[in-house]
Amino acid sequence: MLREVAQRGLKMNLGNRWTPIVLAASGFAAVAGAELTSSPPPSTASRSPVARLAPRLLFAEQTFDFGKIKAGDVVRHEFVFTNAGDGPLEITRVVPGCGCTTVTVPNQRVAPGQRGVIPVEFNSRGINGTTQRSISVLANDPARSNVVLKIQAVVWTPVEIQPSIAVFYHDPESPKSETKVLRVLNHLEAPVEISVAEWTNRSFQVALETVRPGREFALKITSVPPLGTGTVTLPLLLKTSAAEAPSLKAYVCAIEQPPVLIAPGQFTVPAGPLAAPEQRAVMVRCLGREPLRLSQLELDLPGVESKVHEIQPGRLFSIVLNFPSGFVLPANESVENRTVEVRVHSNHPRYPVIRIPVGPPALGQTAQTKVQKPENQNTPTILSAK
Repeated sequence: MLREVAQRGLKMNLGNRWTPIVLAASGFAAVAGAELTSSPPPSTASRSPVARLAPRLLFAEQTFDFGKIKAGDVVRHEFVFTNAGDGPLEITRVVPGCGCTTVTVPNQRVAPGQRGVIPVEFNSRGINGTTQRSISVLANDPARSNVVLKIQAVVWTPVEIQPSIAVFYHDPESPKSETKVLRVLNHLEAPVEISVAEWTNRSFQVALETVRPGREFALKITSVPPLGTGTVTLPLLLKTSAAEAPSLKAYVCAIEQPPVLIAPGQFTVPAGPLAAPEQRAVMVRCLGREPLRLSQLELDLPGVESKVHEIQPGRLFSIVLNFPSGFVLPANESVENRTVEVRVHSNHPRYPVIRIPVGPPALGQTAQTKVQKPENQNTPTILSAK
């Protein structure tokens, strides 16, 4: 149609007046064409992203108090939680704080608005007094991926022994008698009667004395030397008139204290080669009656200097090894079919030669740290060997 208008304008014989008509027609065609063929451009404004659905872990309570319970009781509680978000909730892991607490991990997916429970079981055996335990709950909640729950209780024992063990450290060279006292306490309202069950061990004498009738007793244990060698632990049984605790058990432990102690028991050094010089040391302590004397320090490691410092005359010594840079521990820790060790002679009849191994750290053990020099800088070096 617009083309016909333009052609008709060209054929009109109007002198100088035909040009505006053609131009007007052309302009009309341009405007009309623009209106007919153009469409609104797509919007370049950024669209807001769709919010990702996320769960939300919400507990009705995060702490629960069992109150006062008897030692040995097993108590249970369920922590209730809700998925307050708009995405599915998953409890991925539940970690109790100790072995006395056990939990059950829910394996179901909790839909938005739904609830779930985490059962907790607490075993109070061997626990006394006020106690608190924690449980860590891990979930797929992006805002609270680790929630800590707590349980607490006051654990009481009807009749208890404080402490429950008597420990005797004894020196065979200096045998002497000692007495340890254990308290027997009655927490029941009614008084109780206590008696010692049959006791036949001749190394210890046992006597039970009344401190407060029916309420408190003193269990006296006296050592009768000699106590022998090594470590010995003996059970000591008591009988009570309480139905809640008809019997009690204490322990008597005798630990031989050697007259000469070495700590640590080995010179630990990396297999090498060492990047820089390193120093290692062990302490030799005399606990016997007679002062200790050390002599003839020997070491089968060429290039390693060894010295003995007497820190406390006759009582405390430090044996120091100085390893040079580039040191390599011999293969199989042996030199000439002998174990690599430091040997030092002593005047003690039980330890004529003190042997201290030299080797790499055990699996999971780090090398010894460098030992600081004694505070007394004038400490004499009584032995030196290379």
